[in-house]
Amino acid sequence: VTKSAVATGADLVAYSGFTTSNYLQQPYNSDLDFGTGDFSISGWFKGGNNVQVILDRRTLNNVSSSGFYLYIDVDYTLRFATVSSGVSQINSNSSFGSTEWKHVTAVRKGAGTIQEIYINGVLDSSGSVTSRNTTNATGSLFIGIEAGINYPNTGSMALLRISATAPTVEQIKKMYDDEKFL
Repeated sequence: VTKSAVATGADLVAYSGFTTSNYLQQPYNSDLDFGTGDFSISGWFKGGNNVQVILDRRTLNNVSSSGFYLYIDVDYTLRFATVSSGVSQINSNSSFGSTEWKHVTAVRKGAGTIQEIYINGVLDSSGSVTSRNTTNATGSLFIGIEAGINYPNTGSMALLRISATAPTVEQIKKMYDDEKFL
């Protein structure tokens, strides 16, 4: 995985260069078993082409296992999904085919009943959740690839983080405003 400055002279670094054999993986961590509770994913993303995964928290080589994932589809739409007995997915209304950095916050809240995507601090899309329990006692966290097997990320990402809370609209806007100068 390549680590480079987000812009000339910047201290902040971005990660890129993901392939099917070059990605980040965190083994099972019970802190990522959100069950039906609230959680969020935030970060900055840029560029890339084709289907590409930002992160995936499921079992290695098992894309039908419980968990959650965030990816950009072939039509450059950001998709946020939770998986248990089925898939609950929402799609962004914004395109990710550009070369500009975009701040994304994907939120699941309301005891796991609502999913939202915020782009650059503004609500972009929202939907209800039917597939709620994301607990997976064999799940790993994969950054830049789908469950260790497909769709390597071809863009760049920075300041990626996952939280066991759902930030408020005001907190999401503040994250975007505070970080956009970095």
